[in-house]
Amino acid sequence: EGKAIEVRNMSRKVKKILAIENFQKVIQSNTVDKSVKAKLKKRLGLPPARNIGSKETKAAMKRLDRRMKAIKELRFLWKRGILKRGQKIPSMPDKQVELSESQTVSTMVRARDGLLQLLPRRRSSCRRPW
Repeated sequence: EGKAIEVRNMSRKVKKILAIENFQKVIQSNTVDKSVKAKLKKRLGLPPARNIGSKETKAAMKRLDRRMKAIKELRFLWKRGILKRGQKIPSMPDKQVELSESQTVSTMVRARDGLLQLLPRRRSSCRRPW
């Protein structure tokens, strides 16, 4: 995507960040096999595993692995037809919000005098319409 940025006299930290970004571009393509990735890691001066290196390198490699896992899962779902091409994986619902906001459901109950009342019931104890 455009011309590569040329950087001269950069520090070790900047070199490492650029190496990780270059590695990320390569592994996101579907065509590269494991041995090429390992050779590229070595050439860029990156650690062979994600749990080796400085704290920053470990964190960056972990983020990269998680991103690659999500991309791989997405491609699998597209291939199986579970998701349409171009669709993304839906975000996970927030557990705290789910627990606090959806504990009760309003149910209609007829009182003794014949009027309808809205009573809150715990979601687990009432039958779901779906």
